[in-house]
Amino acid sequence: MAIIDSLNGASRRHFLTALGAAAGAATFSLASGELLAQEAMKKKAAHIDVHHHFYPPEFRKAVNDFGGGRVPAVEAWTPQKSLEQMDMNNVTTAIVSLWSIPGVWMGADVEGMRKWARHVNDFGAKMMADYPGRFGLFAALPLPDVEGSLKDIEYAFVTLKADGFVLMTNFGSTWPGDPK
Repeated sequence: MAIIDSLNGASRRHFLTALGAAAGAATFSLASGELLAQEAMKKKAAHIDVHHHFYPPEFRKAVNDFGGGRVPAVEAWTPQKSLEQMDMNNVTTAIVSLWSIPGVWMGADVEGMRKWARHVNDFGAKMMADYPGRFGLFAALPLPDVEGSLKDIEYAFVTLKADGFVLMTNFGSTWPGDPK
């Protein structure tokens, strides 16, 4: 605040008022009256969506079976539907990750978690290959299976070229940081 107080004797209130007015003026395009952000959107500025879920069909069925019902909000999902939404919102690239409920956990069966993690990660990698530059991948891990997760970390980075990993907030009653 000492810097603001020392600016040519201007009061802090006067300085902040002038700063706010300048910011407001800089935000508007005088010719069109539209926000500059809206102008940028019209120019198709590149955006990267780092929170974009994907729902492989076989996995969706397994989740429905596990949960005892259907998940209507994701039943119609396809990579093409994601691309349509991305294009509508000027998203150049989406980094896909598996939706978190229930993730690959589905009851903590180790072989099942490993199978589903590999399945969804391969599906995400196929999306990356089918639509170069449009999708990246945050790979799923079969946690709390540490051994399987370590194998999948190597597989996802080396073979699939994943961009990173998604960690769920919990795996049944096990949370990240659990001593297991």
